[in-house]
Amino acid sequence: MDVEIIHVKSIDKLDDFYKDWDLVFEGVILKEAPLYLDFLKQYTKVKNKIYTFKGKMLNDKYHLTGDNRYPDDLTFMIVKLEDIEDVGKIALSRFEIGGRWFTDIVDNNARREEEKIRIKENAEIFAKNNNVYLGDLYLENDDEKYYVALYKKTGVDDSGLPMFIKYKDGEFSLITGHDSFKVMNLKKHKKCG
Repeated sequence: MDVEIIHVKSIDKLDDFYKDWDLVFEGVILKEAPLYLDFLKQYTKVKNKIYTFKGKMLNDKYHLTGDNRYPDDLTFMIVKLEDIEDVGKIALSRFEIGGRWFTDIVDNNARREEEKIRIKENAEIFAKNNNVYLGDLYLENDDEKYYVALYKKTGVDDSGLPMFIKYKDGEFSLITGHDSFKVMNLKKHKKCG
C-alpha cells in the first residue's frame, strides 16, 4: 500500500491537529504506517495519508519540561479525522494500537506542566515558612518529589547533614538529620529508565 506521508515543517500545524481532535500515535516507525492504517480500515474507510513530526516540535510548541518532555527524535503520526469516514467506529478500537486524540495529549501535558509549577510555588512558600531556601529538585518518584532545602544557603542543617523538602500526597515536610540519608539512598538506588 502506498501511503502519502506529509512531514510537518511548521510548528503552527500542530494548532490544526489540536483544533480538529486528530488521531495521533506516538513512537511510530514510519515504515509501519500501513499497519496502523490497515488496522483502522477493519472498522471504516481511511485515506492512505498521514502527517508526521518529531517530539522536539511538540516540546517546543507546548513548552514541555523535565520528565514531561518527549525525546526530540520521537516520531508522531497523525491521521486527520477528516480522512476517516466514520470516526465513531474507531473510537474504542484505536486504543488497541495506541491511538489517542491529539487534543488529549496536549491537554494532559499542559495539566502536568501546570501541576509542576503549582507544586514548586507551594514548595517555595513551605520553605520560607520553615526558614529555609528552596533548592533544585533532587529526586522525583511516581508519587513523591524531593527538593534540596538550603539552610542559611548552605544546604545542610546545624549538624552538617543535608536537608530536603518532601512533597507527597499534596503535603510538604522537611527532612533533616539522619533521615536525609534515606533520601540520598533513594536517589542512589533509583533505577534509571
